[in-house]
Amino acid sequence: MSLPVIPVWWPFLVAASPVILPLLYRRNLQFSQDRESAQKCNRARIEQAGELNLPELEKLSLSAVVEQKAASGFVGSPAVCYLLESDLGTLLFDVGYGPEDDAMAVNSKKMGLADRVLDGVAISHLHPDHMGGFAAAKKYGRLCSMQLGK
Repeated sequence: MSLPVIPVWWPFLVAASPVILPLLYRRNLQFSQDRESAQKCNRARIEQAGELNLPELEKLSLSAVVEQKAASGFVGSPAVCYLLESDLGTLLFDVGYGPEDDAMAVNSKKMGLADRVLDGVAISHLHPDHMGGFAAAKKYGRLCSMQLGK
């Protein structure tokens, strides 16, 4: 078990070891530079962003394939996966944990999505609970029971 280094201890640690102060200073300086760089990059991206000209949709439905809370008969998981269907196509938003977590396979089968062909997959961010399902795609050549492309 590790103990947190609370600020009250810092003077004692600095006095005990002349290495700690320069190390903490460098780490803080690097953190500040990285944070400033990230903020500058984000500002530039926001300034470059333009209006999205998205088409109007006649229908749009959103179904939760995997979520923490699940209805009776479905498998809950701390991962997420949503199916969006519109008149323009079918999109899977995030793909859950993957083959080590059977929530997506069980729930997609129960929802009647077996052998469903998807038009696309969107990943919100690169955390295992959102994109781990790609391990299943690599291993089995498909995202559980659904396959990509027409």
